[in-house]
Amino acid sequence: MKRRIIILFFLFNISLNHDFGFACLCPPPPPPKVALKNSDAVFIGQVIEMTIDTTDTFDFLLAPVYRVKLTVYASWKRAELGEIIITTFIESSLCGYPFEKDTTYLVYASMEEDTLFAGRCSRTKKLTESDYDLSELGFPTIGKLPAGFPRNPILCQNYPNPFNVFTIIKYSIPRQSVVTLKLYNPLGKEVYTLVDEFQEPTTYSFNFDASGLSNGVYFYRLQVENQFVETKKMVLIR
Repeated sequence: MKRRIIILFFLFNISLNHDFGFACLCPPPPPPKVALKNSDAVFIGQVIEMTIDTTDTFDFLLAPVYRVKLTVYASWKRAELGEIIITTFIESSLCGYPFEKDTTYLVYASMEEDTLFAGRCSRTKKLTESDYDLSELGFPTIGKLPAGFPRNPILCQNYPNPFNVFTIIKYSIPRQSVVTLKLYNPLGKEVYTLVDEFQEPTTYSFNFDASGLSNGVYFYRLQVENQFVETKKMVLIR
């Protein structure tokens, strides 16, 4: 059974009452892909209801929790579309996450005693602050991103990678743009122009055939007008 890992600082108040307090201390969060692997559920959801549950407490702390109901719009891992309930501590000092009603979040949750739990020490954040995570996570396996997201273009890692002859490159643009997608060798010489055209805002999937290339490392670069440029590495192994 997993345990909720919370680092608590006991702050001793030198007084007649000898009061103790708690403070939440989180280690640096892992990168989005690592957080995806380590989490039991990763999804985008809008909070529709929050209730206090005093029957679900954390062992010796006897701290009540919020039961947070969300509507799931998109999921990368173990969350179906529709409604889902997660828990978090009410107290921020116990690393509870400050969810707000009617706000949409990118949630990284862990299974704790048969309940999904998300706290401050996860990568959970408001969707409006999640551009970097979305660019790293790529496209959801279930559902789609809400309208207007991503606010910036997203270039995904090709799959499979390494690959043998065929691989898929996915990218997304949030608005009408002139898009170029080019392939380079390790010396920086352009090998192929895969895309060079005006495109509508949506998700694109490019099936790349590398049968004319020799084994090795290559780089593909997405440029969206003069506003966005990103390069990723692919490895061809026959």
